[in-house]
Amino acid sequence: MTHYAPVLDGSQKAFLSCYLDNLSLVERLHRLLLDVIKDEFERLSILEINSVQALLLFNIGENEVTAGELKSR
Repeated sequence: MTHYAPVLDGSQKAFLSCYLDNLSLVERLHRLLLDVIKDEFERLSILEINSVQALLLFNIGENEVTAGELKSR
């Protein structure tokens, strides 16, 4: 079995490296945001909702969404 891997030139490698670095930074920022939300809930003694649920509700806002849309998020 062979594994196909495209041959990348220097600029493509640099772009891919930069893209992956930025992706890891976005992931890190997201985790830090969830930590901040969690810490604030703990400070306020809010135990009914976790940080992921709160962020989902914040992103939904005033919009009406179906159960299928909510499940896919």
